[in-house]
Amino acid sequence: MSPTRSGWCLGRWTYSCVDVVDGLGEDVSHPVRLRHLQIPFSWAEEVFFDDISFSTEEKTLISRRPAARLGADPLFVRDVQVMSSSDPLTVHMTLEVAQCASSLSLFRVAGTNGTALSDTSKLDSLEMTGADWGAASVRVARNVSASPPPSGTWDIMFDGRTIAGVPTNLTAEGMTLLLGTGLAMPGMIVARWGACHNLHWNVAFRHHGGRQPLLAVNGSGVLFDGDNLQVGVWKDTTSGEGGVTHPYLPADLTRQPLAQAALQVQVSVASVTGQCASDCQVTYDAALNSLVTAVTSEIEDDTGDVTVALTGVNLGSTAEGVSVTLTGAVATRSCTVTSATSTQVTCTANSVQAGRYNVTLTVSNQGMASGGGSVDVTPLLTSVTPGQGSPLGGTVISVRGRRLPHALAGWQFGEVTVGGATCRVINTTSTASSCEIQGTVGEAATAADVTVAFGDRSTALAAAFSPLAENAVLSAINESDP
Repeated sequence: MSPTRSGWCLGRWTYSCVDVVDGLGEDVSHPVRLRHLQIPFSWAEEVFFDDISFSTEEKTLISRRPAARLGADPLFVRDVQVMSSSDPLTVHMTLEVAQCASSLSLFRVAGTNGTALSDTSKLDSLEMTGADWGAASVRVARNVSASPPPSGTWDIMFDGRTIAGVPTNLTAEGMTLLLGTGLAMPGMIVARWGACHNLHWNVAFRHHGGRQPLLAVNGSGVLFDGDNLQVGVWKDTTSGEGGVTHPYLPADLTRQPLAQAALQVQVSVASVTGQCASDCQVTYDAALNSLVTAVTSEIEDDTGDVTVALTGVNLGSTAEGVSVTLTGAVATRSCTVTSATSTQVTCTANSVQAGRYNVTLTVSNQGMASGGGSVDVTPLLTSVTPGQGSPLGGTVISVRGRRLPHALAGWQFGEVTVGGATCRVINTTSTASSCEIQGTVGEAATAADVTVAFGDRSTALAAAFSPLAENAVLSAINESDP
């Protein structure tokens, strides 16, 4: 086998061929399993493989052409950006190189005195002239220079162990192998980012859960020809402290319930049930449960104050130990308890908006009472506009007042009627509700009542709407050609 070499590649591109069958030292007539392939290389070098193949036939290997090279040393250019301007003629060039480029030579113009200089990597500018240019010249200036890469070695300390002589440009693979063998902790994963003077290694402990001691470094052996160099260890604030994780346990493997048949309190943290170290039994007695058997109410129409009386058993003994809540479609109100005995509780809620409210009672140290009831509250009506319209329906009226439902959901258990016709609510605020009359109001020229009802409670404005005596009449339809 012979390689085909295209292009220039450091003069170090090579290949190796191994006869696996001959290496077995015996006649092989059955398939062979290759379980491990190890390719040795230096930790301090970036190594790239063009091709790895297994074949019974001769292979031709091609070294791929690298990027453009500058200077006598291997310096590969990844990208070039050029900008120019006139008056005077100026050309700006930015080079992005693959390796550290702190000693990049200045550009020189062919046919000038600049070509006689062998090394311009330390110069910030260069003035060049030609033999027949006269007084003309070309000036090349270095606007930005990269920081030089550090050199030398540094030491890593961890849990009483020290790894000395770590190269400053060690690859991620090299650092993974070095830490795994030097610290006797296989399973460590290292990622590296940065270039030249700004290198970072991130170390993750994959096979050793829990909190790990912090790595320490000694950078006294690192050499740096720049302004500032920091060598240290920083904990990744997003990685946490490690620990042992497990999926949700399908059974309470961490808890041993007591042998008694009584109910027990169970406390879980992150889906793991805690162990009951003492008496965690709960006694339930239905006879001690609070029960509401009846709910009655009185409403002050002008203010909207509602007094609610609840009757039942085990309703508490003091007003401070009982709470009552009125829950409506669009609002929840607290009802202040004014008196309480074991069989009756009385509370008051001020300025309650119209609607139906479910009544719930809670007793301290006993919880929410069973049973309950509801309270219907009507608004205070003041006017209706317009006060007249068609006796056959279709008129939109505005019913004004106080404590009207401020949202359409509040009309879920309420309705508006005009005479004998339903009026469908289409818009509402706490002071005015608009509705459209849906049917025949009544006899013409006979005023009708406008009524708002919630459940068995209602309030009305008497003779607030008058059907027109002379309504519009459609007498004929004339059809014409378009």
